[in-house]
Amino acid sequence: MIIRTNTTITILASTTDTDQWGDPVDSDNVADNGSATGIPASITETINAAYGEVTTNPRVIRDGVCRLSTKYAALVTDNNRIRDERTGLTWIVMDVYFPNNAIGHVPMHIDLKRS
Repeated sequence: MIIRTNTTITILASTTDTDQWGDPVDSDNVADNGSATGIPASITETINAAYGEVTTNPRVIRDGVCRLSTKYAALVTDNNRIRDERTGLTWIVMDVYFPNNAIGHVPMHIDLKRS
């Protein structure tokens, strides 16, 4: 399966720093000693509406799906973050799937949440 890339990404490691009050904050350290930048990928944003129990106003939930070549599988794990270099948005990696296909290479699917 061939994916059509629409952006390049940077994979951010799941490390934390502390701010001036001692609270943990995500650091922007690039995974793989700084070499996980400029990776071609496809990010598709999905929007879901959820309704609360006491109101009829919809709550919009923005998720995403990233398709990426499996040669980067060692760099992407749960709780890493992905920065879209085209838009500047940062996404949290929720889950990584490796679909089975008997006839050829299939890109991995990564479930994302907006951070």
